[in-house]
Amino acid sequence: MDLGQVFTNKNVAEYMTSLFSLENDANMMDPCFGDGVFLSSLQEFGYSNITGCEIDSNLFFRTKANFPNVKLVNSDFLSYSNNQKFDGIIMNPPYIRQEKIDLLSPLGISKDRLRKNPLFSNLPVTANIYMYFIIKALSLLNEMGELIVIFPESWLTS
Repeated sequence: MDLGQVFTNKNVAEYMTSLFSLENDANMMDPCFGDGVFLSSLQEFGYSNITGCEIDSNLFFRTKANFPNVKLVNSDFLSYSNNQKFDGIIMNPPYIRQEKIDLLSPLGISKDRLRKNPLFSNLPVTANIYMYFIIKALSLLNEMGELIVIFPESWLTS
């Protein structure tokens, strides 16, 4: 199943992490941690209060072993809920075109289900999945929180 995974290289992750202006005790999140490049970069920059989500079970278990002091959950970020807010969120969200979102239905993700969530009600039906990730991330930020995200310029037409 295509999960839209595009892995970030270490140099880009370090640059993105360097953009944060948060204290080291900030509550940080990586919504789709993949192989852990952002988790590693956050730790290298001194952040220790880190939470991460990963829907891909294979990646989750492989990466979790390398980060014993990080709160990692094998979960879909779009349905993740623990009533926690974050000071910083960093991510390279999945790239799945809106026409292919329903192919994720075995994982509980479908356009119909997403559209029923009031959080996403203002997104057009043509929004690609990364737009849902960005809206969800914004909803989880504390006031004055910071979001660092890499995504294609196609958002300008979404």
